[in-house]
Amino acid sequence: MSVVSTLQIHQAYFGAVNGTSHGQLVSSLTDTYLRSFLSGITDRPEALPTGFEISPYLSATTYRGYYILWRTWSDNEAKRLGMVFTHVLILSVQDLPRIPELSSVLSLLLDKPLPVAQQPTSLGPLSLSLIDHQKIEPVGAVPESWLTIINQMIDWHPGLLPIFVSGEADQFQKLLEDLWRGLPGTLRGLLGFGIRFTPPNKPNSALPMLVYIPVELEDKWRSKQITKLDINLVKTPEAPIEQLILNGQLGHDFLEFINNLDLSLENFRALNLCQRAYVQFKSLQPSELDAGKLLALLRSLRQLQPDPHKAVEIKRSTIKLLAEALPVVGVKEAMGLRNLPLTAFPPEDQLLEVALEQIVIDVIKAPKPNEDLQKNLLGYLVDTNAENIEPWWRQTALKAFEQSIVQDSMHTAKVIWLGVTKTETIRDYVLSTVPNTEDWEQILSKTIPRSLSIMVADSVTSFCVRRNWWDLFAETVAVAFKPVEALRRQIEAEKQLNISISPRVDKLVKRLSDSELVDIAVELTHTQLLELAGEVCGRDPKQLLPMDVHMQSWRTIWSISLTYTNSITVGLSNPKESISTFLKELAYGRASDSQPLELIAASTYANILHLPERTIIWSRLPTKLLPKFVSTTLDALVEEILAGKWTGTIEPVLMEKARSIEFIGKFLGQKWNEPAAVLSVNDVLHNLSDNYLKDYIHNLPAINGIIAARLGKLVYLNNWDSSARTLLSKAKSNTDFRPALYECTGMFNLLTKFINHQLFGHQATSIEAWYALEELLADLYEEGPDGEYKIWKKAGGDVTKFSNAQSRRAQWTEAIRLLRYGGGGKKISVESLIKAALDDYKGNSNLKALASLKHLFQS
Repeated sequence: MSVVSTLQIHQAYFGAVNGTSHGQLVSSLTDTYLRSFLSGITDRPEALPTGFEISPYLSATTYRGYYILWRTWSDNEAKRLGMVFTHVLILSVQDLPRIPELSSVLSLLLDKPLPVAQQPTSLGPLSLSLIDHQKIEPVGAVPESWLTIINQMIDWHPGLLPIFVSGEADQFQKLLEDLWRGLPGTLRGLLGFGIRFTPPNKPNSALPMLVYIPVELEDKWRSKQITKLDINLVKTPEAPIEQLILNGQLGHDFLEFINNLDLSLENFRALNLCQRAYVQFKSLQPSELDAGKLLALLRSLRQLQPDPHKAVEIKRSTIKLLAEALPVVGVKEAMGLRNLPLTAFPPEDQLLEVALEQIVIDVIKAPKPNEDLQKNLLGYLVDTNAENIEPWWRQTALKAFEQSIVQDSMHTAKVIWLGVTKTETIRDYVLSTVPNTEDWEQILSKTIPRSLSIMVADSVTSFCVRRNWWDLFAETVAVAFKPVEALRRQIEAEKQLNISISPRVDKLVKRLSDSELVDIAVELTHTQLLELAGEVCGRDPKQLLPMDVHMQSWRTIWSISLTYTNSITVGLSNPKESISTFLKELAYGRASDSQPLELIAASTYANILHLPERTIIWSRLPTKLLPKFVSTTLDALVEEILAGKWTGTIEPVLMEKARSIEFIGKFLGQKWNEPAAVLSVNDVLHNLSDNYLKDYIHNLPAINGIIAARLGKLVYLNNWDSSARTLLSKAKSNTDFRPALYECTGMFNLLTKFINHQLFGHQATSIEAWYALEELLADLYEEGPDGEYKIWKKAGGDVTKFSNAQSRRAQWTEAIRLLRYGGGGKKISVESLIKAALDDYKGNSNLKALASLKHLFQS
């Protein structure tokens, strides 16, 4: 053993300051922060249990780059009970790897406390001679409790409860010395220890890793896990860390492995990782490619040595072996590479990328696919979280995946659908990679799953719309939705196509019942659906039962069905109501379907007399159908008039029809012997004229007296001369007509009334006779008494009595006056004048009547 160098170690005494409070007594190192820290930590950690007296104990911790080691005694000289005296050694953490034996440091501590009288007022640092490492023979067996403690140490970290150790104080010190000896130098600073008298309630950052429990207090720690330092139970170290720390034979090989990794261990976790990597490395068999073990080793190497320029050889050899194993037996491990960063490995090696690319292609195109593997792969492809998927892995896998689906196939299509049914992100990605070709649309249509969720279907249909893939759209909605909803979505989507007939709609319609088809056609008002629904209703009119004629879609379906049934009422639960509603819609411009209108016009439902919208309907009806509605409605109006029920107003279109030759002729022909009916209708329609009534009266065989009076009054009020004369004629041969003639007496001139005075119920007078003569002759001989016919002269009268200055009418007045009172000529008389006129107008009945009344001219 030779002296290498000397290490300076500062020291300090802590104890009763002024005999009452614990603090620094003296120190070789001036450090205010350290002094304050040590004042608290070197005091007794807690109150002593009743009846317990402490023995000297060791403690150690780190603080601000220092490793602090101290021994504490009970201070019996202090004025206050429970005070302690502590000797502290202060080392630099950086110097710990240079100290091979803890015992050499512990030997610098006082064996017993200094009495107050011997305590110095100043203190210098201590010196520790560092010697070459003394070769120690490998151990064969150690107390089993030590192995237990070692395994607890490598899993320990701040925040956990300490490792509680119970035993004799010298056994605890021996444990510490042996642990120190085998620990890598950089980890010795983590070897903190101390004493406790009572169990802590919870983890405390102030507690060291190792806590010594005096044997006398073990019973108080039953609730805690305690490792007893029993030196009688021994066991041979087996794990590499055990071998390393306890100087086992295997420990040297393990240490060499650590050195090859060029590591500087900072914590027990790193040491544990080294052990894991070492075990993985040693378990590899040259003749057996185990991808799982290789991947585990690669991960450990990355964690232990992230520098790509260190441990290069072992990293490269591991990557090479893994790249060879992956395509053969490591598909699962290839997926496991996804969260393995390659930054810790030589950048020029791309063997893993090549192997991964081939594996991805094989997974996608596998004839007998592993769906779970494919699902996982798809999830990895879209995971952009670098914490989950490394960019190198994702980029390689994406490239391979996109290469694998360039050519369509049943296998790749099924993988696409597998991705579509996963998350939205996966779905969007796999759909975006599908080539935009007709072949791909058809193969996806053929391989579509038997069911899809609504959320998935919505994404796929949106994709189809962007691609104009309407066949796939139809297949998608067909498997995802009920038939009606599927059809609804297809129609809504295809609106942009502006096509009248879609084969996809025809295909989806076949999945619907007749009633479902009708309902959806009514809802969507889609032309193709309306046609199909109309055809269904034509074949099965009962489908029209729920029809709401207010809706144009229903009217369209009804109209189409009528081309099959040709019956306006078939299938309607209430034909009158339905037809009335239709006509109301027509009135307000909401309906214009020709088929129903044509059949209505040909039916009794053309009678719109009592429809509130009648006045509007006339202008809405097609020109060719208007006459049918007018005629049917007018017939109904006439019936109501005749029944005495009509009280409303009548539109011009009805009045016009009522006054037409066609209607009047037909009506008068029907009522040839019902003058009361004719008059009642005329009272409302005012459709009679002098010409029509004249003919009607002429052909009327008989009439009731009251009705006759109504008839006469009508003639009189309208001043219908032809009808009045016809009444006069009828009255001559049929007394039934005399009440009518009486009503229109005022329409006849005195001549007529005089000549027909018996018909009029009047007693003729001489004055009337003379007036009648004048009127008749003035009418027959408008040129006057001395005109072309020379009637006055023929009758024996003297024409010189007339003045040319008079009008011809005035000449007749003068001539009749002369005839009556004398002076008209010696030979002229009433008889001769009438006789001369009869020579000219032989058939004139008025002249004959006057001749028969010649006795009235005698006065």
